[in-house]
Amino acid sequence: MERVALFVDGQSLYFAAKLLDLEIDYNRVLRYFSDGDALVRARYYASIIDTDEHNPMVRLFDYLAYNGWKVTTKQLREHTDATGTRRDKSGIEVQLSCDALEISEHVDLIFLFIGDHAFLPLVEALQRRGKRVVIVSTKPATSAELRREADRFVDLETIRDSICRVTQAEVVKAA
Repeated sequence: MERVALFVDGQSLYFAAKLLDLEIDYNRVLRYFSDGDALVRARYYASIIDTDEHNPMVRLFDYLAYNGWKVTTKQLREHTDATGTRRDKSGIEVQLSCDALEISEHVDLIFLFIGDHAFLPLVEALQRRGKRVVIVSTKPATSAELRREADRFVDLETIRDSICRVTQAEVVKAA
């Protein structure tokens, strides 16, 4: 039995799922990626625009928190770069990376739901620590460097039936 951890960049997973027209069932994700193994940690990271309790994301965060996920949110801040381009930044990537490195001594296998090549140093650092790293996303939403560097790449399209939300109509139809 391996010890596993899941780290989800919420924005990255959202865009990958949107590309594939997937509705993710986070309980099914937990079961799928920890099947037969010891789940040490499941973390979900999100950048938020506001902390308004009526923000629709708050319902997702509450659901995740009550169902085995540790949720980390960071407020988006406006930033103007050296070229004068306005960008929103939250630093959530840094938080995810720090948390993954911190937990790495307690796990054998780390699933990273990421796509941005900015995470390449994290993948390399985890591998130097002897950890196996699996990137979970979809090819159009994941940098080629990241896919090549990972020990394995899991395309969400290939596991669609295992992680998608099942509607009540589908449950009735299957019965």
